[in-house]
Amino acid sequence: MSAIKPAFNSVVRPITVSEFREAILATCKPRFPNVRHARRRPIGLAISGGVDSMALAYLFSHYIKTYKTQHIADNPVHDILTVTVDHRLRPESTAEAAKVATNDLMSTQAYSQISRVWPGP
Repeated sequence: MSAIKPAFNSVVRPITVSEFREAILATCKPRFPNVRHARRRPIGLAISGGVDSMALAYLFSHYIKTYKTQHIADNPVHDILTVTVDHRLRPESTAEAAKVATNDLMSTQAYSQISRVWPGP
């Protein structure tokens, strides 16, 4: 039996869309792999507008454009539901969260956006 290839990088560098796909498949395994028909469901992304959140949005946007028939867990990918979170952890976080609404990373996909202010500790 061969060893399973790790889904994550062992070096510090940007990941590719195919590596992002491998990570999703490694962490979001189907619960019912023999089901023939599954409902299309939106995928939720929580984005604050910071660099890591925008990298996630970029990778996911390109992921669903490249792998159009991809399933995450048991469900075919349909729409994106972005939840903009203003966590107010940094002085610029409110402005970054506001810019998420005007960002066109997801412009070719159907998506909804909900804004929430993080209540904090």
